[in-house]
Amino acid sequence: MQYFDSLLQYRDLGVLVLRLVVGYIFIYHGWPKLFGGKLAGMDINLKGFAGWLGSMGLPIPLVLAVIVSVVEVFGGLALVLGVGVQLAAGLLLVVMAVASVLKKTKMGKQFAGDGGYEFDLVLLAASVFLLLNGAGVYGFWR
Repeated sequence: MQYFDSLLQYRDLGVLVLRLVVGYIFIYHGWPKLFGGKLAGMDINLKGFAGWLGSMGLPIPLVLAVIVSVVEVFGGLALVLGVGVQLAAGLLLVVMAVASVLKKTKMGKQFAGDGGYEFDLVLLAASVFLLLNGAGVYGFWR
């Protein structure tokens, strides 16, 4: 359809919107883990996050908690700023793949509803897109 073909000239604007929204989501979820605060109405901090990871039998939970939190905050910031987007997206992709698997296998969550892993898969898919496509023309370092 010719009408939709004309929208292709704005694809970099679409990449920018995706980067900003996904980056903000990662910062929003990573910040309280790393620095302490509220997430989904619950108090959370690095030690508590590590305890939660440890309760699922993951090794070195404090180290993993630091890594995940740093990747979420600084990876999200990289997406928002358009700096190192492909590297950040690759790391965020790994975080979301592991989160999805943990929700399914360790937490017994269903695909949708009550903390399901559907949202995690959307963030994973967005990360794949940004890994393969980069920051677009509105990024600082593509």
